[in-house]
Amino acid sequence: MIWKTLIGEHYGSKSVGILENEREADRIVARLKDKIGLRSRQIRIIHPHETHYDRKLEPETQGIVHTAIRAHSILGLAGLVLGLLAWAIVFASGWPGVRSAPLMSAVALMFFSTAGGLMLGGLVTARPDHENVILHVRDAARQGKWSVVVHTDGAAQLAQTKRALGTATDHVWSSL
Repeated sequence: MIWKTLIGEHYGSKSVGILENEREADRIVARLKDKIGLRSRQIRIIHPHETHYDRKLEPETQGIVHTAIRAHSILGLAGLVLGLLAWAIVFASGWPGVRSAPLMSAVALMFFSTAGGLMLGGLVTARPDHENVILHVRDAARQGKWSVVVHTDGAAQLAQTKRALGTATDHVWSSL
């Protein structure tokens, strides 16, 4: 799967359940460990009115750097290749502008396609799918609620986590 190739974090997805009290939070953490086999490092509890929870939400700073390098390298190279392929198709079709200046048209097309790939790499690095989870945790902390944040390493573990959190609360959100 290309998504796994682009992401340099060990735990690329996250789920969060918003709970009313510490007892419920502790109970769901124990359930996640027992039923799904999650490790303690995958689960973080964010307390009510806690303000410095950024490391709990994004604990893999080195993984984010790897994501940036991988996503930009792979998608930039893919953009370059697609640009070259597009140029070859246009050149073979006989467009006069491309035929009259083949080198300049190839450079221009590959430049813009590579730039597009690099911009997609930036989008992947920014992880906009995490924004929804982060906003709900921030709102819960401000409202005096507990958040259980779970970092998962695949689609199966993410689905299991969402089901388990859903047994404890109706307020469950996740990233990709």
